[in-house]
Amino acid sequence: MFYLFIAIIETCVLFNLLLVFHELGHVVVMSYYKIETEYIAIGWPSIIKVTIDNTPYHLGILPIFGFAYSRRFFQSDIPLNQAAVIALAEPVTSIVLGSIMLFIDSTKGSLFYNGGIVSLMIGFTNLIPLPLMEGWHIFRNLMLKNGLDIPEHYKKLLPVIGLVVVTIIAMILVELLKKYSST
Repeated sequence: MFYLFIAIIETCVLFNLLLVFHELGHVVVMSYYKIETEYIAIGWPSIIKVTIDNTPYHLGILPIFGFAYSRRFFQSDIPLNQAAVIALAEPVTSIVLGSIMLFIDSTKGSLFYNGGIVSLMIGFTNLIPLPLMEGWHIFRNLMLKNGLDIPEHYKKLLPVIGLVVVTIIAMILVELLKKYSST
């Protein structure tokens, strides 16, 4: 029982660290474009709250989600290319980190192997063009640039669809990770 507890803690810490690097992709690129990051959250429920340089940071126990929020990112005054680079920064960071972790140790079941696989999953899943994903921001900006928009009655339904799809993908990926990580 003790080993299971340690494994759960280790997994939560690893996932939260992966989410930190994932969100840092946004923060670094937004900073480059002089866009202030107003709020950063990793995990849920929030147990540690600190403010650094007027930016609140929240760290939670369960690695369910992470986000780096900026009101300005959602405004239309940001050029399409900047918005695309900001949106792509997270998945690219996760994909690069996952590749590096697998390069360091590709032994199935090792901490780096599991972390690398999860980081790749986070990166590629975030490219899906559904709400809650970075792929959505890219897709929506391309639509708006071409004069297209989603009808209002669908805008309320899309986040629910996105959450359901992401949950299903997460369950599938966890099962695949179990299958391919066992030694």
